[in-house]
Amino acid sequence: MRSHNSVWVAGAAFFLALSGLTHHGPTLADESEWSLQITPRLGANERVCFGSSCRKEEDQYAARLLRVCLNRDAKTAGFFSAGEWVVAVGPDGPATCRERFYADTDRKILFLQANFLSDPRLNVGRPVTIRCEPNGASGDDYDVCSSEFFRPNSSNERFKVLDQSAVLRVVRDAKVIASIQQYMLEDFKRRAELQRTQYFADFQQAKESLVALRAFEQNYRANDPDKLIDRLVEVKKELLLQEYRDRFSRIRTPEDMKAFIAEYRENDPENKVQLVRGLLEAQVQRQQDEARAAAKLKAAEELPLKLVEYERQIIWCRRRTEAAREVIAREEEIGRISGFVNKKIMREAGESIVSCASNNPKLFAEYKQLGGRRTYQELK
Repeated sequence: MRSHNSVWVAGAAFFLALSGLTHHGPTLADESEWSLQITPRLGANERVCFGSSCRKEEDQYAARLLRVCLNRDAKTAGFFSAGEWVVAVGPDGPATCRERFYADTDRKILFLQANFLSDPRLNVGRPVTIRCEPNGASGDDYDVCSSEFFRPNSSNERFKVLDQSAVLRVVRDAKVIASIQQYMLEDFKRRAELQRTQYFADFQQAKESLVALRAFEQNYRANDPDKLIDRLVEVKKELLLQEYRDRFSRIRTPEDMKAFIAEYRENDPENKVQLVRGLLEAQVQRQQDEARAAAKLKAAEELPLKLVEYERQIIWCRRRTEAAREVIAREEEIGRISGFVNKKIMREAGESIVSCASNNPKLFAEYKQLGGRRTYQELK
């Protein structure tokens, strides 16, 4: 929400002197750089906003603004004064406010937000008006109808008009901008102290585990004001050695062994990589032996069925050959009587005889090699 359509109230640029202030926190702008904007909705800008995504963007911007609450100090009230202004900046301020602003400290904008009858952004130059019903409850931490920023409308007492000069006077007299800047300095110091506390807490955790130590190095490598990373060098060595020993003790599978060898091939503080290599080789050899034994057992279990299949193929081929010879003899007999033979039938029968004559010797040789006990003459 970078581009708000500024509604500049006359004389809305503030100038409050800051003399001799030095700091190492966020850069503080001169108060003359601040502007005042009046708006019916925090986060609204010059766009016409439709849809949930647009509203969500506005709400996110509004949530980042700093609440500025002003109340009168009753102890300083007198015949000529309602009391000095007390300014509370931030989320921990009073529950209710006599006057209220919201500050965008990045863009140096002070927002005055109320339920105006018309949008001040669209009615530049016209009176900025609110409606106040008798005995009406605001339901908010800021009762705009009791605000000193609004004066009664002379023509209708139910309406009040924004008094721009009153807003500027209160901002000046209450030193609102100075209070915001002081809050920013104190907030920076609080955050810096929290960060430093977390810095040392993370340092203590880094001594306990390698994960925490590596996280500390990553988080504070670019910003290590007390050089604590250097003080973790010996701790890191001990933790790395402990991790080395733990990983060695947890080795169970060839995958564990390969990972250990890959990790510590170049840095093997207790010379365990060679031992793991030997374990891996023995494990691989054992697995290969087990695989061969399993394959041999499986082959032995399947051998009887395999021999039966060889016998079936040999017998089938021999019977097929006998049948083919009978077909040829029959065709030859028909030819002697009729003078004609069916060459196609003769060809198919001959191919069967030749095929079996070629295949059966090979099948029988394999059958005998596998331990088959029957003779060729028995397989018919």
